[in-house]
Amino acid sequence: GIDPNLVLNAMDTAYNRMTIKKDVVMTIGGADLDMEDETEDYWITDLLNATAAKEEAASADKVTGERSLRITLTAAAGYVRSTAIRAVPGDELFLAPALRVVTGGPFTVRLYNTTTGTYFGQTQIYSGAEFSFLFFENVTVPTGCQSWQLEIMGTADDDVCILDSVTARSRDDARFILPESIDDT
Repeated sequence: GIDPNLVLNAMDTAYNRMTIKKDVVMTIGGADLDMEDETEDYWITDLLNATAAKEEAASADKVTGERSLRITLTAAAGYVRSTAIRAVPGDELFLAPALRVVTGGPFTVRLYNTTTGTYFGQTQIYSGAEFSFLFFENVTVPTGCQSWQLEIMGTADDDVCILDSVTARSRDDARFILPESIDDT
């Protein structure tokens, strides 16, 4: 038989020799996009008519790791936003938050420009009971946008969803994207 390690090594070698531009994973220190911090501190600074609670997740309530974020609406149109993430206007973003609706829905997921108070990029609406990655592809950071937040908004009181493992990448360059609270002066 064929040794699987030889196949994996050959695949790694081929990938590293490719001349296409590879995506660069953004380092978003302190943004807790993998939901593995023990507290929900990065998810409770900007919310309305909703609660966000970290929980040690059963396998049905997580995609990776040990924890996920349970979002519960306390009134209609409640939302939770991530901590602000520094933006570079003109950069292209790729995001894929994993979301599962427990009760109610649908939930709307979108990007919020904290500089102008407007939304940009695609809007994803999801009501499935199974986890799904909601893809935001080739989203261009608008001119003047200094930071953005990922927003998850429900429909009615007592709607519940689980958020886990938000993949975030920048296609344009290898700059590290740090949280708003980091002073870069």
